[in-house]
Amino acid sequence: MKNVIYFCNWSIYARKHLPWEIPCSSTTHIIYAFANCDPLTGEVQLSDKWADEQIVFENDKWTDDSEKQLHGCFYQFNLLKRQHRQLKLFLSIGGYSFAGNFAEMAKDETKRKRFAESAAQHVINLGLDGIDLDWEYADTDEKAQQYVELLRAVRLELDSVALKTGLDRHTFGLSIAAPGSVWYAKHLKIAEMDQFLSFWNIMAYDFAGSWSPQSGHQSNLYGGEISVDQIMNYYVQNGVASEKLILGMPIYGRSFAGTDGLNKPYTSVGEGTQEEGSWERGVWDYKKLPRPGFEAHFDDQCKASYLYNKDTKTLVTYDDVNVVKLKSEYVRQKNLGGGMWWESSADGAGDQSLILNFVEGLHLDKEENCLHYPQSEWRNINN
Repeated sequence: MKNVIYFCNWSIYARKHLPWEIPCSSTTHIIYAFANCDPLTGEVQLSDKWADEQIVFENDKWTDDSEKQLHGCFYQFNLLKRQHRQLKLFLSIGGYSFAGNFAEMAKDETKRKRFAESAAQHVINLGLDGIDLDWEYADTDEKAQQYVELLRAVRLELDSVALKTGLDRHTFGLSIAAPGSVWYAKHLKIAEMDQFLSFWNIMAYDFAGSWSPQSGHQSNLYGGEISVDQIMNYYVQNGVASEKLILGMPIYGRSFAGTDGLNKPYTSVGEGTQEEGSWERGVWDYKKLPRPGFEAHFDDQCKASYLYNKDTKTLVTYDDVNVVKLKSEYVRQKNLGGGMWWESSADGAGDQSLILNFVEGLHLDKEENCLHYPQSEWRNINN
């Protein structure tokens, strides 16, 4: 089983969430979000070099040779990889904010080749174990074919640099953040993509939100117009082996204000502050839930939890500890590949951690990471 956690480079700022706060001993893959790509050339570019490569943390030090030493979050993750040999680090390229650049780059074979070459170079330079692509979304037949060709180019380049480095051809992994709804997934050439992928991170959340006509569950296991079970079965039916499917889960809740309850009209998604745990309207960090005045509910038919405040008429749909334990059992029963989380800064602590409750009882992948990067430009990585 894999336990895959997305870490966002912006979380070190206002959220004050740092790499070593991730439960690394219970994690197999950290996916570092996000890098961008130049739509004019296809070159993969880091989105925040200060956070990624430059900031000097307390357990690091600035020396006369520091211009040739990697610092920032990537060096911290390299240190964590040395301590936890099962821990692998992928760089995620794309995300919702950079989606337009993906579409422009993927149209052109030369740009796709440059994308693949520069992605692989980041693997070698930064001491990574693979690449993750998050294209939201390849929603036409033309884009779907371009996605296949892009994956082919990246897979071949990763294999090539591994061999040139004296490693096994399959040392470096390739994954994608895949749509969690059939409406988007139906556009993909799933079987053709699968041959190039190490695993699929299925974004099985955001089933309901500010775009919905009524309140609803955002990550229900069963039932409703869309569910976890429906989308996971869809990928299996379209050619993906179940053990390559990683079930994505949210570490946040979505709110609906001015509603009489579940599956009812609402007036807005409500307001909140960062101190309360809301970094954007209608989205709440799991670690700040339940909020005062809210009563916890469980929908036994859909196997989903939610909160409701009858005084403010506000509903929050989210996964609690009980639900992630049910999802852990679902992963075992369906022979899936494990779980994925968006994103690490919002989890609770101790026995309220969604991540730790999910992995309890799972046999996690022990395959060792890579620490051999002789061609890195950074001295503390190539050593």
